[in-house]
Amino acid sequence: MRLRTRFVARHGAVIMAAALLLAACGSANKTTTSTTTTTMSEAPLTTSWTTSNCSSVDASLQQSINGSISGCFRVPALNASSLVVSLQTVVSPSATVVTNPTTTIQTPVVGALTLSVSKGVVTPGEHLTVTGRYTTKGPPRGSDFDGVLCWDGCETGLQEEGSQPHWLSSTVFTMPFIVPGAPWFEGSIGRPSVHPLVSGDYSIGVECVVVSSGCANGPSDAQTTVRLVAPASTRCQSIATCGSLTLGDARAQVGDVVRVSGWAPLQMIIARPFGYNLSVLVASKQQQYGGIHFKSVGKDNDNAYIVTVDPTHLKVVSATTWSQLGPLHSLASTWSGAPTLNPLPGSSLIAWCRPTGVTITGGASTLNVPIAGLASTLAGTDLKLWGAAKPVPVCTTAVLDPRFPKTVYVGFEAAAHGEAPPVNMVGAYTTDDGAHWNRVPNPAGYTADDFAGFLTMGDRVEALFTTQYTYENSPIPTKPITVEEIGPDGIKWTTSTLSCPSTGPCATFGPYAPGNCAMNGSNQALLLASGEPRAGAVRWSTSTWVTTVNSCYSQQLVATSAHSLALLDPSSQYPLLTSTDSGRDWNYVQLPKLNGLNSNAINTWGKALVLDPNGSLFASISSSSGNQKKLFRLNPRATSWCQVPRVFSGKATAGITVSLSVNQWDLLWSQTNYSSSGAASTSIHLKAFSSLRC
Repeated sequence: MRLRTRFVARHGAVIMAAALLLAACGSANKTTTSTTTTTMSEAPLTTSWTTSNCSSVDASLQQSINGSISGCFRVPALNASSLVVSLQTVVSPSATVVTNPTTTIQTPVVGALTLSVSKGVVTPGEHLTVTGRYTTKGPPRGSDFDGVLCWDGCETGLQEEGSQPHWLSSTVFTMPFIVPGAPWFEGSIGRPSVHPLVSGDYSIGVECVVVSSGCANGPSDAQTTVRLVAPASTRCQSIATCGSLTLGDARAQVGDVVRVSGWAPLQMIIARPFGYNLSVLVASKQQQYGGIHFKSVGKDNDNAYIVTVDPTHLKVVSATTWSQLGPLHSLASTWSGAPTLNPLPGSSLIAWCRPTGVTITGGASTLNVPIAGLASTLAGTDLKLWGAAKPVPVCTTAVLDPRFPKTVYVGFEAAAHGEAPPVNMVGAYTTDDGAHWNRVPNPAGYTADDFAGFLTMGDRVEALFTTQYTYENSPIPTKPITVEEIGPDGIKWTTSTLSCPSTGPCATFGPYAPGNCAMNGSNQALLLASGEPRAGAVRWSTSTWVTTVNSCYSQQLVATSAHSLALLDPSSQYPLLTSTDSGRDWNYVQLPKLNGLNSNAINTWGKALVLDPNGSLFASISSSSGNQKKLFRLNPRATSWCQVPRVFSGKATAGITVSLSVNQWDLLWSQTNYSSSGAASTSIHLKAFSSLRC
């Protein structure tokens, strides 16, 4: 599906108003059919989910040609006992007064165009073939032509933007069309309205057969007339009867999936009815319930209107709170993304990335491992360093090997032929403190481009390879994930498949693909063993809720028992989820309010949330200006956070970024201070949990 030039030209105001709607309400997921909205302070959710009844979040709300609505949504964490669920869309009035249909042929863009249909008398939902004929010459070869069909006027009526022209010759094309089976929104001077589905004569037109600047802002290129014979209906005879929404449950907990059904007027068609969001808001006394409501978003958006259909109450049942949960004892942690700070499990050694190399602390002395030699590992590949005029390797992630203290693994960024995007991560290793670097060997059938990150799995480091992952999307793999790992001799590499962690349930984060964290984020799968793990390859699947996380944040997946997990996601409005069945099902745990964490304010890159082995939570939160960081602690069974004083030091006029992690004894963080000139200074810190008192 693609939104074409003419869509942007005609519906610029609709797009702007929709952006206002989402900015005012927030969005749960990117989808072409629906967006679960929350409140002004909410940021986009970064966890995606599937259920047996709603196959994927991209299909969570659908409308048929007869106006029927079906779908589902996950109850957001809005800290409210009552929510209002409704359908929302954005429509714009037209500058043209709605008049009776006409068969007048407008001046075509190229040549003389006429339009005809396969039937002159039609019924709601009937499939037609629309034929266009140029009586002189057709569009020149190489022209950009799409064609958009219009019902009841291209300037005021309903547009079908998913029907593609099929050219039978240089002068004749056909396009499929489905007669609307429900009322539709209609634009006119002033406020838009809803046109009921009633019998009468209606125009079918076509515009932008040849795409040109402003082609969608004028009348149709050509049009004809059909007679609609529709059964008597009471729908949309008044605003009170125009649209309905029914919830499958009147009461639900935060995180529960609630089914919705109903019907609404058609807004737009792109192969199928399109344009509605599912809005979920905190109930207010000013809320109008039932029917359909129009609200102008102002002249700056060409007088676009937000349309709300049948607001309906949902009672929110109290969720399990942190104080009721009891201590969570951490057995082992897995981190999402490519963290620049990596503690060695069961050891005091810590590896962390610096601009010029890798620093290893926690031993008898600090060791600095230079990375200049990483560039040589790209020989024989299509990858090159990218960035400045004279690019240098930039450490993305550093990992130590539990078995071989002298072995250091590094992930660094490169791009095909040095041209980005997309960005690739390359895996390399050294066994002599950086004097020589070697690229992690590719498994058979893979290239250096397919490297997808390191995982520390018990006493070994695995280098992941997969062709299933792309620059912006990380689907659940349909086959085992290939890994390379150094054998017991510390020299020879062996090929196998991604296996289960040595501690806790068989659950882990999957391959990692670098993404654009400044704009779109980067998805990383949360993988669960499909059925009971067996010897050899593990077949991976996903849960009924969390399928991916945003790896631009540092999510922590914690094994708390042989079958229990906790997921800490500071970028989500569900920052803490727990599972007692190895990740198949998740439960939302309500944390005490902490400004900057629970609010999910949009500008919160760099906030962090971690669980220590003793069961306490630590959170780093930015000040409103972004140039200060504060550390908060939440002890087991506590009912409020307390601030740990004097932790993040240093001066910064432009901001501070802090990345938290934990080992067995300490809270770890890398801290980057930015000056007003843009200069960055990074340092590493660690403090014993016992010293971080409020």
